[in-house]
Amino acid sequence: MNDQIDRAIHDTRDFLAARRAPDLTASVMSRIGDMSPLPSSRSAGLLRRLAQMLWAPREFSIRPAYALAAVACVAIVLVVYVRQLPSSVPQLANAVDDPQLFVQFRLDTAASRVQLAGTFTNWEPRYDLRQSAPGIWTITVPLKQGVHDYAFVSLKLPRVISLIHPENIPSRRVAEKIGMTPEKEITFRGFPTTVFALSREQCQASSGAG
Repeated sequence: MNDQIDRAIHDTRDFLAARRAPDLTASVMSRIGDMSPLPSSRSAGLLRRLAQMLWAPREFSIRPAYALAAVACVAIVLVVYVRQLPSSVPQLANAVDDPQLFVQFRLDTAASRVQLAGTFTNWEPRYDLRQSAPGIWTITVPLKQGVHDYAFVSLKLPRVISLIHPENIPSRRVAEKIGMTPEKEITFRGFPTTVFALSREQCQASSGAG
């Protein structure tokens, strides 16, 4: 049995060796030539060329007439933009036309607080006067040139007191300087205290004497 199989294999080899295989090279190459490139490679090549065109440095030339036209267009846009902006020239002109003056207001009265109101504040007491001396209240306010109506708003109290520690010499001197006099000794919050007082009559008398 084995001999028959070996003989069949040998005969088959001899048969194949006696016949040469056909040459298919020309047929295969012709078919390859007829085939179109794959789309992916074409897209990759297009993207590569586009990237090189955008990234590679290039020299540009422009005619002088075109350059002047571009400059004129930019100038027109800037002029239109500047005209639309609010101008500060009228404000400066108004400031020059209406110069401000410093006006001092004074009121002689025995009050604990004095305020100033007028047409320049819409009749609201916006300014607090300072007591430069006992019974003398003053303030300096910047106002425009013209005629202004004004009024003083004063808070008058019949009596003003100050609580001072007996050993606080500087505070005692200030109280005595504005016309206060020691009235009595008390204990305030566990500490000895001297009560200095100034009545409205005393304040008016000291203002009249001054």
